[in-house]
Amino acid sequence: MFNFIPLLNQSFLSCQKKLIKGLLLFFIPFNFVTAQNNTIWVKSQYMPQENFMAFVESNSANSYANYMLNKKREQAKNFKLKEQLLKAQEFYLLGEDKKAIKSFKDILNLAYKANWDKEERRIITYSFLRMAQLEEDFEKRKALLISGLDFLGTEENIEDYPDYSLFPPPLITELKEIKKNKNILSLDWNKIFPNHEIILLNGQKVEKDKISSLPHSFYKITALSSSHKEWSKNINLSELARLNIKTTSLTKGPCQKLELLIKAENIKFAPVSNCPKLNPFVLKTKTVNNLALNSDNLILQTETKKFQPPKNWQTWLLVGAGVISIFLVVSLSDNNTDRIDYVY
Repeated sequence: MFNFIPLLNQSFLSCQKKLIKGLLLFFIPFNFVTAQNNTIWVKSQYMPQENFMAFVESNSANSYANYMLNKKREQAKNFKLKEQLLKAQEFYLLGEDKKAIKSFKDILNLAYKANWDKEERRIITYSFLRMAQLEEDFEKRKALLISGLDFLGTEENIEDYPDYSLFPPPLITELKEIKKNKNILSLDWNKIFPNHEIILLNGQKVEKDKISSLPHSFYKITALSSSHKEWSKNINLSELARLNIKTTSLTKGPCQKLELLIKAENIKFAPVSNCPKLNPFVLKTKTVNNLALNSDNLILQTETKKFQPPKNWQTWLLVGAGVISIFLVVSLSDNNTDRIDYVY
C-alpha cells in the first residue's frame, strides 16, 4: 500500500518555505546596496533637487540624467569621426586638396548632429581650421574661422589648444583677431532650464550654476534632467536667452503611488521621493521598476492596500513574531532549504 505520509511531510515543508519567503519579504530589510548598482534613479516632484543630488552622490548611484548623457556619448561614437578624420588627413598629406576638402566637409556636415565628447569636438574644430587653410576666398575663410571658434565655445582658450601648432602662423593670427572682436552673450542657465541639471553645448558640458559668456552664435543645445524629459534643439543663443524651458515630468501620481513615464528598455528605472506623512501601516506589494525613498527607508511602490491595525495590534505583532520564529527554526533544520534571492 502506498505511504502518503512522506508526501504530506514534503508538501507541508514546501508550503512552509513559501510562507517564510513571503513573510521575509515584509520583515527583512531591502538590500539597497545591491539594488542601486543596477538601477537608474528618477527624481519625483516630491524630492528637492539638492536632496536628490546628495542621495546620488552619497550612494554612488546612477541618475537618469547621467544615464542619458552616457547614452548620447555612445550614440555620437557611431558616426566614427576619428576614422573620417584619418581619411581626410591622408588626402591632405598627399596633396589631393579637392578630396581632402570634400572629406573635411563631410565631417563639418555632422557638426550639429550629435552631442560630441571632447575628442570629437576637437576633430570638428580641427576640420573647420583645415578647411579655412585650404580656402582661397577671404570671406569664406573668415566664416570658417568664426564657425570653428563658435563650435569650440568656452571649452578652452585657443592658446591652449595643442593642434594649433599644426597650422600656418598667419592663419592663427587671423583667428586671434576674430576672437577679440566676437560679440559675447551672457546666459543664466538656471533661468532658462530650471528643471534640468545637465546642459550640453555642442556636446560640451557647461556649469549650470555659473553665468556663461559665449560667442553670439548658433549651437546645438541639449538639456538633460533626472525629473523631466530632455530638451534638444539647434538654436541661436539670442533666441535661447529669451526662453524659460519646462518639459513634461518623468513621473506622475501621488507620492506613495508614483508612476514612471519611461519605457523600460530592459533597464531598471526607479523613482526617488520624500513622501510626506507616510502611513507606516500601508502595505505595498513587490514591483520591478517602481521604488521610492522616504527618509531612510525604501518603499516598494505598486498597488497600495491600506491596513487598519486592530486595537490590540501590539499583541498580534508579538504573536506574529513568534510564529515566524517557529517557522525559521523548523526551516533552518532542513538541509535542503532554498536560498532566498531578493529581486525587485
